[in-house]
Formats: sequence, structure tokens, C-alpha cells
Amino acid sequence: TRLLDVKIEMSPSDWDAMRKQTRTIADLGVTADCMPPETPIESPFTWFNGRAIVDGEIFQNVGLRKKGFIGSLSEDKPSIKIRFDKFVDDQEFLSVKRLTLNNTIQNGSFERQCLAYDLFAAVGVPAPRCNFAHVHVNGVDMGLYVNVESIKKPFIRQHFSDDDGNLYEGSISDFREGWTGTFNQKTNESEPSKARIDAIGEVLKLPDDQLVEELSKLINFDQFLNYWVMETLTAHWDGYSGNINNYSIYDDPTSGKIHFIPWGTDATFEWQLMLSEEQLAPRSINAAGLITRRLYLSEEGQQLYIDRLLEVLDAYWDADALEASIDQMVEIYSSAMLPASEGRARAGLEVTKDFIRSQDAQIRSEIETGPRPWTTGLRANLC
Repeated sequence: TRLLDVKIEMSPSDWDAMRKQTRTIADLGVTADCMPPETPIESPFTWFNGRAIVDGEIFQNVGLRKKGFIGSLSEDKPSIKIRFDKFVDDQEFLSVKRLTLNNTIQNGSFERQCLAYDLFAAVGVPAPRCNFAHVHVNGVDMGLYVNVESIKKPFIRQHFSDDDGNLYEGSISDFREGWTGTFNQKTNESEPSKARIDAIGEVLKLPDDQLVEELSKLINFDQFLNYWVMETLTAHWDGYSGNINNYSIYDDPTSGKIHFIPWGTDATFEWQLMLSEEQLAPRSINAAGLITRRLYLSEEGQQLYIDRLLEVLDAYWDADALEASIDQMVEIYSSAMLPASEGRARAGLEVTKDFIRSQDAQIRSEIETGPRPWTTGLRANLC
């Protein structure tokens, strides 16, 4: 409900080096046969030392680095991670060690990430907190950024009673042979294990009539349905169900089950893209991920998905309330927007609102004429 003021100061040469760091498709490390790499995709971005002033509070010797995958990279307005404790032990801002400042260049308006995370949280899915920041670097006004909570130990402690489990980041990662190598274990790194991931992969080889029962032993199935449905409703095509990307999973020691966590929700509330297939998905389904594909192509799994989609649509897709939330966000962040961004932002806002107004009717129309068939094959290799 408020706008952060973030001023970053660093050596001009370091800023120039940091903002120009990049990655290409070639950096993803695909194997000779065009499959994903057998190990997690390494970040090409390095840490720099600088000073951060957040809401007037000065933090010396903070870590600063660029962030982004492919579509969100920019030299002019890079996304930035601030790590307060990178060079100074236990240095924190309001109990957090990191800020993740997203440039939102894939989204001309700025409200979509926070709006999407709010909806995921509303249906009981662990989701990052989100707000806005007015950022300056070395006195230059960089304009508006979206500040998203990092998915680290503090996040796990907010949502789970035991934070000792394994947290994994999924980037072009799926539960099928040849695709699990890119799961990046973010906790307990000294004891690497993909036991639960491998177990899910084995379950996905079972016949349809065993699928839901056996998956429910390994993942929080009720929460996964909500996660999948909300990816559909927000048109989060770059998440797990649409692009096997931009998600985390937490292996919770208390429940003994995997929980899905959304990430990278900037490209939402517009169209449901099937990136590798170069076409749009139906409004009511996206199922590129192996879990979602197997469930949707089974009679029991499809019915559970459709029933939950309609339940969540009835209970949480309130167009008037969502538009009011957007208007509140605009009121909070409009003072930080650069004049050059205003036209694109206004156009993006209208696209978001048009999508919200039409989504309910379009999904119901698709379902009433019979759930849309899913004829797309498994994701091919990366070439």
C-alpha cells in the first residue's frame, strides 16, 4: 500500500559493467542433442559493491547484481537484486536481506505481477509479496520498478512450519526424463537430492486410473489444482503449465509433499501463449508441463481441473474488485512513472482491464461447448 524509495550508488564503471552483462540462448547450456543441460542453468551475472538508501535508511557495502532470463533483460533499465548481507553479515532492511527490483519491460503497465500474486495467495498458494519502488541509480531517475519478495528461507518460514526442506527453482524444468537436471536446489545444497522429483517422474509413467491417487501422495494435490487454475486464469503462459518455467517447488518435511510456488508473473493478463509451439492456447487450459498434460488427458484429472476452474472463477474472479485493486495500485505508483513510460502504461492498463472483463465469459463459453481438447504433444527438444 505504499511506494518504496530506493537510491543506489555505485562506481560508474561498475554500473556500466553490471547493466551490460547479459545472457543468450547459447548460454542456456543445451546439450549436443538439444536437450536441457544436465545441471542447473548458471547465472551470468556477478555481484558488485555499492550503497543503497531505502526510504532514507543508508546501507553501506550492499551486494548489487543484474537479474533476468532472456525476455526481461535490458541495458538501459536492468532488473536489479539488492542483497544487504552480501558483504556485511546480518545487515537487513525491515527483516529482509534482499530486494528484487523488476523492470517489467515485458509488461508496459506495472500492476500485473502484484495482481497475479495476490490472486495466487487468495486461493491458498504460497506466493511472494509484492509492491512498487521508485529507483534512482547514481542520481539518475530510473522510474518505477516492481519489488517482489525473494523465495528464500524467510519466505519458506512464512508459509510452512518447517523450513528445513529442499527448495528448488524450476527454469525450463519438468518431471520427465532429460528435463529434471535444470531443477536448481536452493537449500541444503551440501546434501543434493532429487528423490521426490524423481518419484513424481515415475508416477507420471503410470496408467490414467492410478495417476491422481499416486500423485496425491507426493504433491499437495488440492493446492496444485489451485496453482494450475490460477496460472490459467491469469494467463501466466511462462509458468509451469505453459512453459515449464518460472516456478519453485518446496519439499515440505511436515507434509512430506511438494508445494508449487509461482514466479515471474509479469507476462500475464493478456494472452495465453504456447511459446515453443508459436500459437495461442485456449483461454481455459494450458498443459505443456507433464503433470498438467497427464492430468488433463485423463478423465479423472480433467474433471477435477474443470470443476476447480469453475469453483475458483465463481469465488475469486470479481472483475469490479480486480479493477478497483488496479486503480489503487496506479494511485500508489503513478508519481514514480517517467513521462516516457506513461503512454505504454496506459495502453497496458486497458489491455489488463479488457482481459479481466472478458476472461469469465470466454472460459465458460469454452467449457460449455465441451472442454477444449489438448492435442499438443510433449515439449520437443530446445532446438
